[in-house]
Amino acid sequence: MRLFLTAMLLPFVLTACVNIKVEPKGIVDDTVKASKDLYRTVKAKSKDMEERVYTYVVANEVPENDVTATEQCFAKLKELANSASKVKPQLFDQRSEITTVDGHRAVRCSLTALVKLN
Repeated sequence: MRLFLTAMLLPFVLTACVNIKVEPKGIVDDTVKASKDLYRTVKAKSKDMEERVYTYVVANEVPENDVTATEQCFAKLKELANSASKVKPQLFDQRSEITTVDGHRAVRCSLTALVKLN
């Protein structure tokens, strides 16, 4: 790998003053996360399950109601996941953010779930 990088960067170094720094930031964390995701996907397929990502947006003009709007958003997503699955779905990765949709303040949330199809 180092020889390949040297061969690719050598022409730049010889023709101009170029400073390129290659750092593997977060490579271990990314590798572990990718491995866990792959394991979860393979395990789900063997149990006739499918990983789905649900997203929903709730309008919220009043900043003080952010918590309530977020709870409503996740309740709707859990309802969708439950209706799609034959058994109780396994819920993963819940995310929410305050955003603007068509000039109006809103809460966007997403939920990753494993649902049983058959």
